[in-house]
Amino acid sequence: MSPITQELATAYGGLTALATAIIYAGSFASLKRPPKDKASQPHKLIPSDEDEESDDEDELEEFIDSETALWYPVLASVVLVGLWAVIKWLDDPELINLIGSVMFGFTGVGAVYTTANAFVHWALGPALINKFFPRYTLTLTQGVREIFEWKFHTVSMMVVPSSVLPSILYVLNRPFEFKRFAINGGILAVSFGFNALKLVKLESVRTGVYLLVGLFFYDIWWVFGTSVMVDVATTLNLPIKLLWPKNMQMTHSKDFVLLGLGDVVVPGLFIAQALRFDQARFLAPAPVSRARMPFPKPYFTATLLSYPVALLGTMGIMHYTNHPQPALLYLSPACLLSFFLVAAVRGEVKEAWDWVAERKEAIDPDKLPEAQPIVADGGHDGHAPATLVPPIDNAAAASGTEDEGTSTGVAQKTRTGGKKRRGGQ
Repeated sequence: MSPITQELATAYGGLTALATAIIYAGSFASLKRPPKDKASQPHKLIPSDEDEESDDEDELEEFIDSETALWYPVLASVVLVGLWAVIKWLDDPELINLIGSVMFGFTGVGAVYTTANAFVHWALGPALINKFFPRYTLTLTQGVREIFEWKFHTVSMMVVPSSVLPSILYVLNRPFEFKRFAINGGILAVSFGFNALKLVKLESVRTGVYLLVGLFFYDIWWVFGTSVMVDVATTLNLPIKLLWPKNMQMTHSKDFVLLGLGDVVVPGLFIAQALRFDQARFLAPAPVSRARMPFPKPYFTATLLSYPVALLGTMGIMHYTNHPQPALLYLSPACLLSFFLVAAVRGEVKEAWDWVAERKEAIDPDKLPEAQPIVADGGHDGHAPATLVPPIDNAAAASGTEDEGTSTGVAQKTRTGGKKRRGGQ
């Protein structure tokens, strides 16, 4: 048993800080946009730039329900054994890593763009961005039906080159150099982790309990019971793990400490759910008036703090036993105990267990009712003519006409991720 050197302690601390930072950022990115009090705002036919704080649209949310969470250990085991079988069958790690690097390189472009764009918008702030960077809207239509719309500021386009570069350098890392992989693959891994926490959400607290408990036993079996997980983790040089250097050589895997990306995302999903539970409890009495107010975060704070403590404990035990450790053996109980300890102290165990997150239901555009134009008399005093919107849910379009050759229309469309308004005259 060797003592923990200063270099090794720095590596453990750096990796823990990186994992915790991903969870922290991803948790806040997963929060729903606060509702706006439209009654207190003047009516605008065409919304101004100030109506939207950023060009980031609410992406489609992917929810994990309780039934799916119960199946996760089985599904994860099938994938793990499949990868292990491919490694043994091909017996060519270089070929497997080449194929995997191309796949992850393509998907990594979008992941890095989303992560970098979120960071730039957070660093500059919406007021500065709206003031100095023009805003554009790219719309793709099929006939009168809008099938795609992308709103963006020029600052977002400036992020594109830096989003493509890590994937290119990662794929072209031939002959393979571990230092280049650690840097470029690390950027991709951080981006994948952030996007997973932002887009994937647990349906309820009990779903999180099922997920953490199931993967608790999964991790124990595949690390202590067999060598499958260790073989896969050490053979595949793909952006599915976080690395932190022990020294400045960085020429071999032994020069790094390693943490699987699943050991960040799985506890992170539960921690992000704790933050959304804090927000939901605060907004429940008055969703609109409290929308822009900071809210207390007792559950999020407790679970977030438990994560680095448990992770450092995992690394310490791994060092002194000189054997790989299933991180979820320590992370799952830490997150669950910290959450329910807060709930017990506050007398909210039942409320937490019964709480279910509010979903945004996806709308199939092909199933929307056809909008019927309604003609209204227009004014001739210099004001825009009156326009009526058909009294049907999710109206795809409505138009008003004043006379031949002159028309004014307002379109309103509801879809997963929010509402969009278009106006023209």
